[in-house]
Amino acid sequence: MPEDANAAKRTNTRPSSVRRYSSSETSRVGTLAYLAVAVLFFATAWPISKIGLEGATPIWFAAARAVLGAFASFALLGASRR
Repeated sequence: MPEDANAAKRTNTRPSSVRRYSSSETSRVGTLAYLAVAVLFFATAWPISKIGLEGATPIWFAAARAVLGAFASFALLGASRR
């Protein structure tokens, strides 16, 4: 068999380390857990902003929120070792 034919066969396969998930393998409970966390974050955003703005001006509150977000991002990146 010519070498080009073998190359064509190899390009259609994916490495053994790559796993493709089907829709039946995704966890419904996991999906609902992510949804619950997102709802919790969005639901608490307004009350936290309301309380935070009682003690700070909007610009200082925005700056504090940005710094807190940066620290959280660095912590997540450090935890994932990227």
